[in-house]
Parts: sequence; C-alpha cells; structure tokens
Amino acid sequence: MVKNTLRDHLLLTLEDLGEDELKKFKFKLHEMPLKEGYEHIGRGTLKKVDVIDLTDKLISCYEGNYAVEMTVEALKSINERDLAEKLAKATGNGKWQPQEKNQPPSLNILHVWICFPFSLPSCSFFPF
Repeated sequence: MVKNTLRDHLLLTLEDLGEDELKKFKFKLHEMPLKEGYEHIGRGTLKKVDVIDLTDKLISCYEGNYAVEMTVEALKSINERDLAEKLAKATGNGKWQPQEKNQPPSLNILHVWICFPFSLPSCSFFPF
C-alpha cells in the first residue's frame, strides 16, 4: 500500500470542499497574514485554478509543511474545522488546537471586564 504524500492529503482535502466553500477558501487564503519571506498567490491566479492546480500552487509557493499550515488555518477560518483537523492529523503538520466546548468558531475571542466607579468593587463581564 502506497502512503499518501502531503500533496495527496492537500488534494483530497480540497476536493472535499463544495464550489462555494472552495471560493471562500481561496478568498481567505489570499487575505491571511504570511510568514516573512512568503508572498500571496495572486487573486487572479486563485480565481481560475481548479483543486489540482491549487494544490500545486500551495506546494510550490509555501512548501510542504507551511502549505499544510496555511490550508489548515484557511479551512478553520471558513468553519471547515473537521476538514482542517483531518488534514492536520493526517499529515502530522499544521497547527491544530481543538476548539473548547461552547466556544463560537472564531480564532480570537475578546473578553472585556467593565468596572463602574459607582459600583466598585463589582465588575461586569462581557464576552465579545
């Protein structure tokens, strides 16, 4: 039995996206911050590539492990957490942090404590 390569795992993951999800994935991929020394794949290029060409672009532009990391983060940002987890675990690459129970599917959660001078020492907690 032949073991799947990173390219195989990326391709299989991207093939699981529907047409709308793939479009969102490409949009998020272009908007994500990159590590120093990397450049975004051009929006025009992303718009016209299919999943096979997109897989090749990810590998050639971001190299193996970073391509997986970028894919995992883009999948999480479009709420495709199951696919992101599956890819991260299958490759042993990419950052995967399980979502805590009862947490909304967002990357950053801001909590604000508001203390009112007239009601000290009581404070109110507002999750945003």
